[in-house]
Amino acid sequence: LVALSCAGLAGPLVPLGELRGAAGEAAWFGGGPAHPLCGSAEHSACLQGLEAWQGVALEGAAMCHCVTARGWDAYTGLTVVADLSNAVSSALVFKQLSAVAKYVCRAASAVPMYIFYCAVGRSSWSMRTFLVVIYLCGQVGVYTSQRHRADVEKRAQAEWPQQYVDLEKS
Repeated sequence: LVALSCAGLAGPLVPLGELRGAAGEAAWFGGGPAHPLCGSAEHSACLQGLEAWQGVALEGAAMCHCVTARGWDAYTGLTVVADLSNAVSSALVFKQLSAVAKYVCRAASAVPMYIFYCAVGRSSWSMRTFLVVIYLCGQVGVYTSQRHRADVEKRAQAEWPQQYVDLEKS
């Protein structure tokens, strides 16, 4: 889709306009939303237009949108490096784990991730949501312990005849 969009073949249905610059050229690392920069004349004109309507009750209908910067900065580069290294390390670690262990890891990460999202302001704290996350983690824990017990019992059932063979040899 990205290649089709850049070639102009995907049409207006594919929302990849962020990959184009102001003049329509391909801007892989310099693109961004279609809003003007906050320091631009276009944004200043919008703000002046809003000041003219200051006494009229617009009920939040009129707003000036702007972006502080376009393209990649050092934080974006570090985020990409962190995400890629996380993906590679996860692939190397999870390649060695069973499906149950992978599921437990994903479920257990929900609690700290929810707390982190709330702490940095990406989500608002909800005790109801937090309790649902805790409940789901508890259910995963119950499932895991039951599966572990079943595996131990299965091994014990398979090993008990071996005890008699060992006794006959001694």
